[in-house]
Amino acid sequence: MKKDNSEANLKTLFTLILLIVLLVVGTGACTSQLGSKALPDSWSEDVNLTNNTGSSKYPSAAIGEGVIHLVWQDNRNGEYEIYYKGSMDNGGTWAQQRLTYSGNSVYPSVAVNGSNVHVVWQDDRDGCNCIYYMRSTDYGEKWGDGKKLYSSYQSSEHPRIAVNGSNLYVVWQEYIYYDFYNVYFVFSCNYFLFYIVIYFHTFTTQKI
Repeated sequence: MKKDNSEANLKTLFTLILLIVLLVVGTGACTSQLGSKALPDSWSEDVNLTNNTGSSKYPSAAIGEGVIHLVWQDNRNGEYEIYYKGSMDNGGTWAQQRLTYSGNSVYPSVAVNGSNVHVVWQDDRDGCNCIYYMRSTDYGEKWGDGKKLYSSYQSSEHPRIAVNGSNLYVVWQEYIYYDFYNVYFVFSCNYFLFYIVIYFHTFTTQKI
């Protein structure tokens, strides 16, 4: 009987030790996971990237293959135009370019996949607010011409762009009538642009 009690006690002790080990290991793993998702404790000093006499606002940033890409609207030369800065050394130095030269260009959004940098914005060069698109295929060194993605008799405003692999996705708000808007969506696959109007369910394609 004593032998049975001793074996039972040993089994209980072994079980307790095993549970303690599992708890310690599990707690450590959880702490490590929580630490990796915690907010950063420190930040670099802030840097003024647009120190000029104009108003610079509505920035959008993206990073790909170690290159930081930044766009914003700026009225240093009168009307608002879209400007771009790129940094290949984690923000140590920046190269700047002006992307637009006509109309009032506002609310830019940038996305990147590899060496391809994609920018959309709202532009009124044709007399009404339209959505325009521009692309660089060499990390922002050189840019193609701006291309109109969408226009209507109303007002296309506040575009946003996202990228997934080689596919591009753009959304914006479309003015319909007094204080009433619809959300429009387009996507690009193999350089064809597919229009899907969320509210009216229309569908067209355009090569870009």
